[in-house]
Amino acid sequence: MIQDHRHVKGQAAAARGLRAMGPAAQRRIEEALEAGAEELRARAAAIAPRDTGELASAIEVRKDLDGFKGTGAVGNFAKLSASRAGGLVRFVGVFPGKRGDPGWYAAWVEFGTKDTRARPFLLPSFITLRKRLQGRINRAVNKAVREAAARGR
Repeated sequence: MIQDHRHVKGQAAAARGLRAMGPAAQRRIEEALEAGAEELRARAAAIAPRDTGELASAIEVRKDLDGFKGTGAVGNFAKLSASRAGGLVRFVGVFPGKRGDPGWYAAWVEFGTKDTRARPFLLPSFITLRKRLQGRINRAVNKAVREAAARGR
């Protein structure tokens, strides 16, 4: 579920458009992304397998992937973005730094291994909430664009 967010076509132009809309518009879009990401995190945590509860508590929301290299462990996350708004993103999932960190095994739970069946929690949460999350973000972006147009920017 990893997407390379460094090569988004049109991202520079979208970022210029977002700056033209102003900080209030960016804040509104950030709030929509944060609300959607938190809703996805809560849903994934609610349905994550509960052998110890460690996996559910390891699910988090991040603004970027700085510091996450996935070495020694495999990350498992979903990316929410407001691409029309200049590449604002939120990542929801488990981001272990090394083997042994809380939830370092998340991808093997989600996708299974040759010896264990998959017990997905992140993908079903995303599928269930996808339209709702997309609608929330689209409404925020569209409102920001309308307000910027009304101000003549």
